[in-house]
Amino acid sequence: NDNNLLAFVFQAGSPVNYEIMTVRGIRLDAGVYKLMVRRARFGMPKMAFGLGDVIFIIHREDVVLYADNRFVGYAQAGTAATFGLQSFTSAMEGDTSDPNQFTLVNYNFTNRWAPVGTWVSLQKKAPGDTDYSDIASFAVVFDPGTYFRFSYQMTDASGDLVFGVLAARLGSVEAALWSQHFAETGFLVKSVVFQLGVGDWSIVLSLRDSSATVVEFPLTAVGGGAVVTLSIDVAVPTQCATPVVNPPGSSYPSTSFNVTLTTTTAGATLYYSLVALGAAPGAWVAYTVPVNVTINRSTSKTLWSKAVKAGLTDSVLGRDDYTWESNL
Repeated sequence: NDNNLLAFVFQAGSPVNYEIMTVRGIRLDAGVYKLMVRRARFGMPKMAFGLGDVIFIIHREDVVLYADNRFVGYAQAGTAATFGLQSFTSAMEGDTSDPNQFTLVNYNFTNRWAPVGTWVSLQKKAPGDTDYSDIASFAVVFDPGTYFRFSYQMTDASGDLVFGVLAARLGSVEAALWSQHFAETGFLVKSVVFQLGVGDWSIVLSLRDSSATVVEFPLTAVGGGAVVTLSIDVAVPTQCATPVVNPPGSSYPSTSFNVTLTTTTAGATLYYSLVALGAAPGAWVAYTVPVNVTINRSTSKTLWSKAVKAGLTDSVLGRDDYTWESNL
């Protein structure tokens, strides 16, 4: 009568992988016990078993359900807990100070059928980069113009993964970077390219299976570790930008013309030095009006320029060479 006996079969070396069966019959055949069972009872999926696995056969009435609310909390949160197993007889109870009578058991509650997300590749392409490269550190501040390319793997032991979303969170703001509904599956790999605005963003991969189990996986480095964030901000300059010269150095037919200097560094003062072609900078002159440059067949000029601002390093020197171009 399969209402009386239960068979718990555990995979060798992995006691969290097991299947509960109901036993319909047992017989001994040439020294080998053979069981007739109903598999995958109580909503559990079938497991693959092999040599060395362990089976326990017990009376159903010997199974004691632990229904304390704290147990439910541990199970729902997927956290660790310690249980004390205290022995009793009809006359006395076990001494909780004696480890032989009161055994402590550590147990980590995990839902092995819940979806699992794994970060596979985390890359960036900053302004000026020609291709993506792996993010070496998350302790840096990324430019708002940076593109991110994240790849992640989604698995589900019961094969009923149905929905996923990759989200970026900033305070109460949540932006969906990717989301998809799909037919029940046990394995998917996705790659998403995105940009983010200024702020310290938390990246979270959220997965749901057909039983409505939802699990979130915050961003970590590839391989796991501490949760990390993406800090996006405009880089604070430490050096003045090199002045922009117009017209730039080249050969010109004109014998006399004006050259203007500008800079993208707000508040910077521009300086120039106009010398013979190829000579080192001479005295620096503060730029206030366009610089007049005169060239001819025998005279060529070099215009040196720089930008200066308190608190910043002087810009890289700009050099523009002006030579005369004959019309003949």
